[in-house]
Amino acid sequence: MSSGRYCIDTSSLIHGWVRAYPLEVFPTFWGQLQELVADKTVFAPQVVEWELETMDDDLLKWCKEAGLFLGLDDDLQGAVSEVLLRHEKIIRAGRGVSDADVWVVAAAKVIGATVVSEENLTGKKSKPRIPDVCLSEGVDHVNLLSFLRTTGWTF
Repeated sequence: MSSGRYCIDTSSLIHGWVRAYPLEVFPTFWGQLQELVADKTVFAPQVVEWELETMDDDLLKWCKEAGLFLGLDDDLQGAVSEVLLRHEKIIRAGRGVSDADVWVVAAAKVIGATVVSEENLTGKKSKPRIPDVCLSEGVDHVNLLSFLRTTGWTF
């Protein structure tokens, strides 16, 4: 169950930045999100930063300046190990990225947060996505638009 905190995945950050709420059109969105990052309502594990580094663009710069990323402490590393014991297939070989998915779910589980991602439930144990693992681990999951609705954002 969520504590009113949100762990945001790379997919939602990119979706917001590129497709849904580009900074030049929706500066208010990014300003409000920055306030939620500052008060620790919204966060992401450092592994999300590593995924964003493959693009090395203004989104990465914004996230770093906002202070979005949490370090990978012992509690989080332990939670990742536990989640992987039950959902080893969440890591997909050959993706060419850091595979932050398990870290996002584990961080949300440790902190009691809701995961925000643009991934959809597959129902497949052989190819689980973030929502599948969240469901199994008792972690709430929403997409970016649902996050905005749930938290009552207006522009």
